[in-house]
Amino acid sequence: MTGYKLANNQSGAAAVEFALILPVMLLFIFGIIEFGLYMYNKQVLTNACREGARVGVVVRSPRNQMDEDAEIRATVLQYARDHLVTFGAGGTLSSDDIVIEPANRCLGFEDSGGNRCFLIVTVDYLYTFLYLNNFGIGPLNIQAVSRMQME
Repeated sequence: MTGYKLANNQSGAAAVEFALILPVMLLFIFGIIEFGLYMYNKQVLTNACREGARVGVVVRSPRNQMDEDAEIRATVLQYARDHLVTFGAGGTLSSDDIVIEPANRCLGFEDSGGNRCFLIVTVDYLYTFLYLNNFGIGPLNIQAVSRMQME
């Protein structure tokens, strides 16, 4: 009879099962949170590019490319600083990460060949995960591009 009671004794089994499942469950939960933040930050950088491109394509008279490029970079950096969520773990966005094309834009609506002018703003940002880096995941490069027709 005592052998039968020992074989059916289940006390502590739930605690052992929970201890085995907890690390996998935490990795899964933090992975969901981390990739959600990654997607949010990708959207923020896309919006920052769009805001910068919008600043660059509005009609101004006279057009000064050097001032416009500085203003585009400042707009992108300010938007990114205001909205990126990194919790201090990610890198910072610098003006070197922002590419403005074409470097010699046309001054009107069309270039000398009669083609419409477009402004392309590209941002490259190295996103660092908070916890997933410990498991060999990341960092990932986020590239955001915005293309707008000159007005």
